[in-house]
Amino acid sequence: MVEPESPPAPEGGVCKSLKKLILKIKKQKILCRFVEINSIVMTAIALKKYLVSKINLIDDDLVLEKLKKVVDKNEKVYVLSEAQLKSIEISEQEILRGECFDEEEMDKKFEEWLNAE
Repeated sequence: MVEPESPPAPEGGVCKSLKKLILKIKKQKILCRFVEINSIVMTAIALKKYLVSKINLIDDDLVLEKLKKVVDKNEKVYVLSEAQLKSIEISEQEILRGECFDEEEMDKKFEEWLNAE
């Protein structure tokens, strides 16, 4: 049985042609990903502009307060314990009494501490 002849290898060999094809595909994927990301960003910008324009038309204080609550939920609020508040208060009193160091004095003390044997 005679096997059919395989087609001639492209000039420069199969590897070179494959590498060119793979590079071309990678470039297209990168371009597609860039366009996809770009369109998502543009959509977010367009949505923000739309929302701002609509909010500017609202005159109802109750609706604006509700919107503020929704927006404020995205902000992180730290609730301090009584002990933390007391510690801050004590520190403020120490500062008022001058029982603290300025930055230059602290730098000197830090340098002394580093060089202590």
